[in-house]
Amino acid sequence: MQQAPVVLKFMAAAALPATFKTPDFMTRLIFLFLSFFLINSLQAQTAGCREKLDSAYKVLSGTSSFRAQVTGEKKKAYDELLTALRAEADQSSGNFGCFQVVARLFDPIHDNHLDFYEKSVPAMDPVQYGDKNKVAAYRALPVFRGWPVWKGDVAALEKRMMKVPADSIEGLYYFFDQMKIAVVRTVKKDSLVAVVLDSKIPFWKKGELVMVLREYAPFRFRALCAQPFARNWNMVKNEKMIDGTFTETMLVGFNENSRWMKNPSAPDFRNLPSTVPECQLRWLDSSTQYLRLGNFRTNDADLARATGFYDSIAGQLTATRLVVDLRNNGGGGFRNSRRVLNQLEKYAREKKIYAIVNNRTVSNAEQFLVLLKFSPNVMVVGEATNGKITYGSNEGKLVWLPGHSWVVYPTDTKEAGKVLQYEDVGVQPQVLLRYDSDWIGQVLDLIR
Repeated sequence: MQQAPVVLKFMAAAALPATFKTPDFMTRLIFLFLSFFLINSLQAQTAGCREKLDSAYKVLSGTSSFRAQVTGEKKKAYDELLTALRAEADQSSGNFGCFQVVARLFDPIHDNHLDFYEKSVPAMDPVQYGDKNKVAAYRALPVFRGWPVWKGDVAALEKRMMKVPADSIEGLYYFFDQMKIAVVRTVKKDSLVAVVLDSKIPFWKKGELVMVLREYAPFRFRALCAQPFARNWNMVKNEKMIDGTFTETMLVGFNENSRWMKNPSAPDFRNLPSTVPECQLRWLDSSTQYLRLGNFRTNDADLARATGFYDSIAGQLTATRLVVDLRNNGGGGFRNSRRVLNQLEKYAREKKIYAIVNNRTVSNAEQFLVLLKFSPNVMVVGEATNGKITYGSNEGKLVWLPGHSWVVYPTDTKEAGKVLQYEDVGVQPQVLLRYDSDWIGQVLDLIR
């Protein structure tokens, strides 16, 4: 069965009805007025998009990652890309059309700490969801005009997606019971979109797009994703589909593990729930200890807690084997992690460490792992880490583009050590763990 094409449909300019008649003089006058108005409006729109593009380029070209990577022939290729994007910016239509153009500036740069997103308008109060007039007024906000949509039979699309294999990228995904979408390939081989099929959030309509994805490697994407409760667009440089879940777009409004999932009710053995203590040392059996390291944040409060914990475990790592759980460690800095790294490197001189990692092992937690696994007594198990490892931001500044509605989060640190090889792909485990049972139990089976 031939796949229906995807059309990104935008609002057309108003036109006079064909039956509208006026005297010749008035016709000419109205025509001249409309021409002047449309030309000036178009110039304002294209100038705005070009201005945003050039402003984003200025910010991006000042980052360490850009200066290190865009050299020689790559600089020539990037200049050609910039020229092409400027031409596209001059022809772009609507808010999303321009956002899509500007986001492509970031594609060639291997730096997943870079961020580009749209400032969200104030979220609608759920108490007002039943008020049709207020919902209509919210949908009429200028930022939502020209929203991209799927042009096709949405009901037929849903039926077709119900039949795709469970391990396919295509299929039906859910934001708990709030929204249902269909992820479907377009006529372009590497292109997919996510189409709203049903929503309890009333300002979403069937057929609207909530994600636009370009598959740059199997199950990996450059993506633009809209938040369900705010409808603001976010660039996601390294989106992934793992075990039926889009892992990188956190859906704000529920919990830290809220994602687009094929089966939200399925047990999640990959991730640790937020109820698990971030710092923990306990015994798994008579010869195996378990050490949870849940964050390496460097603010004063977290640093004080970490220091107290590291002090408490000094001299307590006495088992012949140690399971170090780095799952869902969002990173931080070596001001925090260096001390426990030294303790573990000393332990690994004579005893075995099993380091559990997942896709949510990020940034400094990945750098920590790269150093730890130099020891031959360290075995890495789980799945590949996030691949957001090389750069970072000491200043944490945000740069607003012209119009003050789009934000660039630039990085300012340089590559420390030869870790760029892990950007995007992550640190690979020596042993892959299955997704169908408890990971600590699988490690104990591996040990025994």
